[in-house]
Amino acid sequence: SLLSQPGNQRPTAWLGPDTLLFQSNVANSGQFDLLVLPVMGGGKPAVYLEAPWSETDMHVSPDGKLASYVSLEGGSQEVWIRDFPSGQGKWKVSPSGGRAPRWSPDGKDLYYWRVGVATGTTGLVPSVPLDSLFRVRVDRVPSVVVRTPQLMHTLTLAGSADENWDLHPDGNRFIVVV
Repeated sequence: SLLSQPGNQRPTAWLGPDTLLFQSNVANSGQFDLLVLPVMGGGKPAVYLEAPWSETDMHVSPDGKLASYVSLEGGSQEVWIRDFPSGQGKWKVSPSGGRAPRWSPDGKDLYYWRVGVATGTTGLVPSVPLDSLFRVRVDRVPSVVVRTPQLMHTLTLAGSADENWDLHPDGNRFIVVV
């Protein structure tokens, strides 16, 4: 057992071999905060982000300098990035909804899913759930600049891709639960 505390804790990613990123709602409020836990030597969890709204699904860039996460700060799920480990700076990645961010292997791009609904143009085609995968270039010199999201792929999965997927280590493929 790595951690035992009240509420609900969910791991999101490993940060190297000895540190776990996780989300926790210690007060069982339904709102999650982001924490970092050193797993060796009986380390104690350290808060990365704490807010009156939920923040989930944190992943750190391959160079360890930026963290991506999903926040309900504006009332809907959006993908953001901040400096890591300080939590300073704040840049919005998804302009119209986003979930489940993953960094490319080189850390230059961030991928995320947006769940929406596609409708037929004639009115005869019923609405269908449509999950869309986007890629966003994140430039860092001289400072962080988030470029316009580019649509990479769409799937009619009824919202399952946003939590059950991963990017292949080569950055050219992904796997998704259907």
